[in-house]
Amino acid sequence: MAIIRKKTTTTAAATDFISKAPDAAPAPARKAGKRVIISVSITPDLLARTDNWAAAHGMSRAATIAYAVSQLEN
Repeated sequence: MAIIRKKTTTTAAATDFISKAPDAAPAPARKAGKRVIISVSITPDLLARTDNWAAAHGMSRAATIAYAVSQLEN
């Protein structure tokens, strides 16, 4: 009877894998011109409300979110 060892994931391999995730690094993973691409999680209801507001004002989803965040300082 042969002894078969289980494959183990090394800590270094796991850390390397996780570090390649888009949101893993403190610095942004991608840029688009002068803008930084991020990912955010919001509820489906809030996303629908955002999209409805954006459509009513002739704006994109990204522009609407950027506008809303810019209004936090006011």
